[in-house]
Amino acid sequence: MDKQVKFVDDLRSKYPKLYKKNIWPEFDEGWYELVANLSSEIYEKYDKWSSLPDLPYVAQMKEKFGGLRFYLESNTFFMEEPEKYEELDKIIAKYESISKVTCETCGSPNSSVRRKNGYWLKCMCDNCEKNNAVLK
Repeated sequence: MDKQVKFVDDLRSKYPKLYKKNIWPEFDEGWYELVANLSSEIYEKYDKWSSLPDLPYVAQMKEKFGGLRFYLESNTFFMEEPEKYEELDKIIAKYESISKVTCETCGSPNSSVRRKNGYWLKCMCDNCEKNNAVLK
């Protein structure tokens, strides 16, 4: 089974309220564990808020400017539960920050965002940068 398919299947089975929409990660497998941890932390909140209707679900998860972007969607939650939305936003911000020092290719910490030809950004460790044709 393809790693991406397994990753998405695992997320959907562990966190069904969070992964209701058919979405795919737009980043490399080095961030899979990061997103799994992010999802777990959000789901802990969902367990406490189980009586609330319209819990947000993942609309998109991708790499942008060398960092993780994790977008939630909901019809009413953000307006009706602003304090809870702030809690989710803090969790997401924490993991988006961690992604900027985590290699998107292998998951190694102590990585940095690398630039290619003045425009391509990707968070990579030294080893993955040496082996990545995109950045050469």
